[in-house]
Amino acid sequence: DIAGLPKEILASARVDGASDIEIFVRIVLPLSFPALASFANFQFLWVWNDLLVAKVFLGTDKHHLVLTGSLNALLGSR
Repeated sequence: DIAGLPKEILASARVDGASDIEIFVRIVLPLSFPALASFANFQFLWVWNDLLVAKVFLGTDKHHLVLTGSLNALLGSR
C-alpha cells in the first residue's frame, strides 16, 4: 500500500533533489514489489480456480464446453 510508505523517505528524496518520477521509480516501486507480487499471485489463483471449477462441473460434451476447452482444439490445426 503506497499510502503506508514512510513520508520521511519520500521527503528525504525530495530534499536530495529527486523528481516525482525518480521518487516513484527508485523508491515507491521497489518498496511495493512484495505487495504487487502477492496481488498477482492471488489474481492468478482466482482465475485458475474459476477455470478449474468450470471445467470440472460443466464437463466435456460439446454443448457445455468451456471456451478454453474449444480453443485447445485449435492448437495443432495450423
